[in-house]
Amino acid sequence: MTSCYNLQKRQFGFEWLILIGFMLSFCFVMSIFVSADWAGWILAGLIFLVPVMAKDFRNNKRLFLALFFIILAHNVASIINAYFFMFTGADDDAVRFSNAARHSDVYFALFSHFYVYILSLFYKICASRFFGQEISVLFFTMSCVVFIKFQKLIGIKKYRSISLLLFGLVPSYLIWGSVTLREPLELFFLMLAVYLGLHFKLVAKKRILYFCLFVFTSLVFGIFHWALAVYVPILIILFFFWPLAISIKNWFISLFCLFVLILIALYLLPIYANLLPGLLGKFSRNFLQGNLIYYGLDRIGHFQSFGGSSRTGYFIVVNFVTFLSTIKTIFTIVVNYLFGPFPWRVYGVVEFLFMLYGWLKIVLLLGVFISIKLARNEKRSALFLMLIVYFSLAILYALGTANYGTALRHQMLTDWILFVFGAPIIMSFVSKCYRIVQKNT
Repeated sequence: MTSCYNLQKRQFGFEWLILIGFMLSFCFVMSIFVSADWAGWILAGLIFLVPVMAKDFRNNKRLFLALFFIILAHNVASIINAYFFMFTGADDDAVRFSNAARHSDVYFALFSHFYVYILSLFYKICASRFFGQEISVLFFTMSCVVFIKFQKLIGIKKYRSISLLLFGLVPSYLIWGSVTLREPLELFFLMLAVYLGLHFKLVAKKRILYFCLFVFTSLVFGIFHWALAVYVPILIILFFFWPLAISIKNWFISLFCLFVLILIALYLLPIYANLLPGLLGKFSRNFLQGNLIYYGLDRIGHFQSFGGSSRTGYFIVVNFVTFLSTIKTIFTIVVNYLFGPFPWRVYGVVEFLFMLYGWLKIVLLLGVFISIKLARNEKRSALFLMLIVYFSLAILYALGTANYGTALRHQMLTDWILFVFGAPIIMSFVSKCYRIVQKNT
């Protein structure tokens, strides 16, 4: 019996070897024939080694195959974008970032300039847009590894491969996760930071280490976008003070972590003050003058004014005259950002696809609520914390987004929460309904 099991295990390993070996060989041959993109083709082949190197995937055939097909799909999307035609929405910013990274005068700066700077460092190896796209594929693949880490930490054991496939093959993640955009890097560092923060709250071992890593990774993803920079202190404070397990030992550890956090804040404050003089200057000036709320509403109205120039714009009438009209305006913006467009705003195929994805998110969000209902004690509190992360970051991005296309791209940073914690419970419900139908027929 044991020898039979070992034989099956070796045969399964041999299947892995055939799959990975074929892709490595193909990519190596292409790197010779397409010499201008040699680094991109080599990296495309090496990415297929990720499911072999990650223990969670190496020991689970379904997870391994799911990640393998996700990598394959993203590589195909990258190849199409590089050599055949560009998908809608994967051209303007992606080409602009790639072209900017080729210039010799690239310097270190924050936000989109920081991504261009990182891309320029890779371009010193090979100045190829395909190579830049494969870097995005690599970071998205690592996000898939963190995806399964989340489910393992919470204790989700069923339908992990299906939820991973849904996450990896959704058009927004498939298209924008395989071009030269900063979202794949933001996604990976954000997911990693939240995972480290959740590990800090749930697992008693090495809590100080995980807290320090959580803070460091949060600071890294904050460099990529101004909205994420604003969200970093919110996320750190949220994870630090959110109650999960209260004990004397945890209380002392939390005090130490608070001390570390204060030291980091004191160290970074002058750095941020130097790097963000314009942003901090406007914020502090309006805060001291008591105009911070008016300044924020003015910026929201400014962002929404851009929606009228886009076919997929919200076309929302912004009204901040009274308190109720302000609440109504903000609520309308957030609802359109999260779930739009609605049927009465569908004029073509693009809007129809956006609408279907909005419906899918409603279903997945319902799954998250059901998961919270079924969970107990610390797990319930952790899931509720993840829901707060989802809505808080989504609302922050919603206030600066004015059309459905940009909203879909920004939602890459939050929708993974729905797939991690909502998809398994929805798939379980669908499976039960299918079994009931099968019994009655």
